[in-house]
Amino acid sequence: MQIEILCRNVDLKNRFLTRYAGSPEMWADGDRIKIPGLTMQITAHYLLFNITSAAIAEEALPLLFNLKPVSSAGQLYEPAADFKLIVTAIGKGPAELLPCLHEVSHLDLERGELLGVNLTEWRSRNVALVARTELALQGGLLVAKIKFATHSRDSQFNCQACVEQISLRKIMAPLSPEFAAVPPTPKITGPLIQARQVISGPDWIQLVNRQPAPTSYCRETNCLNIVFSSDSLISFQEEPDRREIMCQVALSDPAHLGDGLPEMLSGLLGLEHLTVTQQAENLALQPDYLLGTLGFVKEPGFTLFSLANDDFQAVYDIKNLTLSLERTIALKDNEAGSGVSDAITAAFAAMQSFMATVMDHVDRDH
Repeated sequence: MQIEILCRNVDLKNRFLTRYAGSPEMWADGDRIKIPGLTMQITAHYLLFNITSAAIAEEALPLLFNLKPVSSAGQLYEPAADFKLIVTAIGKGPAELLPCLHEVSHLDLERGELLGVNLTEWRSRNVALVARTELALQGGLLVAKIKFATHSRDSQFNCQACVEQISLRKIMAPLSPEFAAVPPTPKITGPLIQARQVISGPDWIQLVNRQPAPTSYCRETNCLNIVFSSDSLISFQEEPDRREIMCQVALSDPAHLGDGLPEMLSGLLGLEHLTVTQQAENLALQPDYLLGTLGFVKEPGFTLFSLANDDFQAVYDIKNLTLSLERTIALKDNEAGSGVSDAITAAFAAMQSFMATVMDHVDRDH
């Protein structure tokens, strides 16, 4: 597929640069910005997007809209956009497309040719956005020119709610198999032992000198790292005023806590607790399974469900398809010394077992 968007509102460049600045695969050269699936050309008069990923187009499209106040109507707003959108993709057969069209201006079943118009609407209270898709099909290739129009006006909140519903996949899925919804692939990270704290004084130097693991230095980040493995380290970074040190702990294995490391973290760094976390993304679970089998309870947050037991606390967001597990382990009091390692090992085992159970009931057809 090939998606081309020409936008004359150059002020939107900041919105897109901010959105993709955190991408590790972002590449910039002069007036071009690239990430896999997207090339954005920035000039003084227009923004040109070349997109080859349906997922990126899905998240980029709502960013092209602004909410414009209606000067003659008090507190009313309307969605506004100044761009042209052309999609080139593999098309369905003319017979399959006919039921999706609101207008047909040319049809030749023998040659596989079709010209027509499809309308798609999104509504929030009184305001609506309509996408008019003028499409041409020939030789199995579909070219669609899409224009958006606003109907009626409403509050800023309802206009924003309408814009957030806009979906290129909703427009194109009935027309092209390349835009069919793909079931999300679950992604699991952790469990991970974490801590982050600003420390002062020279005691942290003793931890480095005791060498609980090999030490390395990164010039690019100005970090001194105690490296246990490729994904486990304790890092020290000098703050700009050079009076304090930022310490971060990230350990992927409870075995790294041997040889008195919890006592050193507490006594030399002043850390009060360690947090064990595990995260899952793109995890589709049904409410009946959450409330019944897993024992979650509904939270006041509209899309949130939670679970609390002796091993961890869990929060599931049914809209964003994210599951977060967390357990805080105190480095002092009754969990000091060897008790810390035991508690963290137990939390690791409980989280891994729970996540394995959850994965057996993921909704693969979501």
